[in-house]
Amino acid sequence: MRIRVRHCTVVLRYPRQRLHLSGSRLKICKRERRVTKKLPYQARTATGDTFDINFDLHDETEDPVRVHQLLSAVLNNIDKELSVLGTSSNGDVLQALAMAYAIRTRMINGAPQQLKTIALELAATSLDACMRASRQSPPAGHG
Repeated sequence: MRIRVRHCTVVLRYPRQRLHLSGSRLKICKRERRVTKKLPYQARTATGDTFDINFDLHDETEDPVRVHQLLSAVLNNIDKELSVLGTSSNGDVLQALAMAYAIRTRMINGAPQQLKTIALELAATSLDACMRASRQSPPAGHG
């Protein structure tokens, strides 16, 4: 079995063992013998709370490092825009992101129903990963 990760090829001689690589984690599922890619990501709120999220990547993800970079760029740009625009409700931010996600999905040349199915699956998987992550708050008070 060969797995392409970044710019190297890894040959697995014992596909039932776990393999960890920097940038993303790869795990071989014993029964299905398929690779499950994970993307660890730490998100930080404006108040200093953090979430350590372990995203499940789609089987056809080509570049987990690029996914990480794009995610960071999107979140950083949202923070930058909100600091310029002023106070916005969380609902307005989520609605704008949902609309952008829908537009970006439709920009892909493909059957609309297939695109919708893939987009909903990706969104649900990502939301599940985020909801599993616990909120870690910095110590309160004067130290």
